[in-house]
Amino acid sequence: MKITIYRYPHPSDAGKWIYTGQTVNLAARDKQHRKGKEGFGRRFKKMFPNVELPQPDFQEIEVADYMEANEEETIAIFRNHTWYVQGGMNLTLPASDDYRNLSSLGAKSQPREMKAHGGRIANVNMTTEQKSSRSRKAGMTNIRTGHASTLGKTWGPVNGRLAVETGQLREITVLGGNATATIPGQLSSIGKKGGKSTAAIPGALQKAGRRSFELYGNPSTYESRAKGARAAVHKVWHVRRGIKKDSCMLCQQAA
Repeated sequence: MKITIYRYPHPSDAGKWIYTGQTVNLAARDKQHRKGKEGFGRRFKKMFPNVELPQPDFQEIEVADYMEANEEETIAIFRNHTWYVQGGMNLTLPASDDYRNLSSLGAKSQPREMKAHGGRIANVNMTTEQKSSRSRKAGMTNIRTGHASTLGKTWGPVNGRLAVETGQLREITVLGGNATATIPGQLSSIGKKGGKSTAAIPGALQKAGRRSFELYGNPSTYESRAKGARAAVHKVWHVRRGIKKDSCMLCQQAA
């Protein structure tokens, strides 16, 4: 792969460099620095107000992977004396522990390729339990912030219509699952257009609706929605995988 190692000269001290970096798109990276809204660009504007960022010097090199690219950048940082201890403006070293603490400096200052690389490494190093925990936390956050409710209002009618047309909703009710319809006449209307409607099962929707209300309560309240979300998470992560968690109330009730 080909990368570009670039460096910016000091605006007033000839022969001195202040910042070194790497990228696969120098034009886009230079534009980002000149905006001065994050990372090096913001620090430069703060240190040199009303001074235009000089044009960078650069060199294109071939590397085998991101690890070699990070090595080349690290060498260039110390060769150009742009490490902050040496009076430069490089605050972190690529692929070091400093990058894991970039949230305190603003994670947006990371190059896009480094974000992707770091994400892949983090995902590989996580255990199954850690991934499950992360998913549960993300799900609860979506519920608390109302994001899940917004998605439901946007995609609920679409997914519900697809479930009826493909016969998925009918299959669920035949197997004893819960199915609800909130829009009067929607299922019969779809059925007339050639879709498969669970309305052909006498009383199935009413029975399923009452059962859902008994289990989760009124879906218009936050507590009931949270209860339903916990049940859905339990089904996906425990029931389907044949896992029993002592800390899960639904697992205990099923025992």
